[in-house]
Amino acid sequence: MPNIYSKKRLNINLLKHLSYRLVIPLIELKHIAENVEPLYKFYKEPKKNGGFRGISNPTPRLKKIQKAIHKLLTEIKISDSAHGGIKGRSNLTNAQCHCNQRFLLNLDFKNFFPSISHYKVYELFHKTLGCSSEVAKVLTRLTTVRGQVPQGGSMSTDIANLVMGEIDKRLEGLSKKYDINYTRFVDDMSFSGKTIPDKFISTAKQIISQSSFDLNSEKEHLSDGSMPKVITGLSVNRKKPTVPRHVKRAIRKEAYLFSKYESNNLSAADKMSREKQIQGKLSYVNYITEIK
Repeated sequence: MPNIYSKKRLNINLLKHLSYRLVIPLIELKHIAENVEPLYKFYKEPKKNGGFRGISNPTPRLKKIQKAIHKLLTEIKISDSAHGGIKGRSNLTNAQCHCNQRFLLNLDFKNFFPSISHYKVYELFHKTLGCSSEVAKVLTRLTTVRGQVPQGGSMSTDIANLVMGEIDKRLEGLSKKYDINYTRFVDDMSFSGKTIPDKFISTAKQIISQSSFDLNSEKEHLSDGSMPKVITGLSVNRKKPTVPRHVKRAIRKEAYLFSKYESNNLSAADKMSREKQIQGKLSYVNYITEIK
């Protein structure tokens, strides 16, 4: 088996080869590919900042196949600029690239996963990853629903990172020209440096627009000087990422209120679940704080 993130292409030409690589019987792959939509449960969950996010939750049968596709896609090399959903990279490695810089520009895609259409996914499998038309069609059917990549699927972030490969490459080239750092954490893009000229910003937006993605203007933010600079939940004003003070205070308050008041009103199972949740948050703060 190839090393993780070592290959440029899959080069799968036959469905029986795809069946072998996924360790899924060919008859099952074909049947599922032809009857995908009934194998999803569709619902909406509220976003933190208002509105709702559409979720497409696959049944265990389809989820098994998508996990196999996820494993297959981890063979493919991902842009060095991408940090979300990649083994060995995280919101921390993403933030570390932008510490102690004077300027920070944050850009965010609008409706990112819904914007990755089945046409883009087919083109990814067929042209970029070198699969035959027949194999690309089956893989597209197995990884999209209602014409788009499902949000929350086990292989969705892999596909998003690969679809974004050409955009990452162009933004890397532009950033290098202006001596600016560039990273992307799924749909959040960050640029930092001693200066970020207007010309750079307009050109970066043009590159994104040419790729048929829209930006969320409400989440665009340019920070200068000593202004608070936050990337994927971490402050980067200093030499290393830190958890913002207001976040630490909120977590400690949550832990205090739970131990003082809430725990007595919960069942044993709910109490254990909440304890694990709060302990996870406290451990995360300690982990970030202790990093040298």
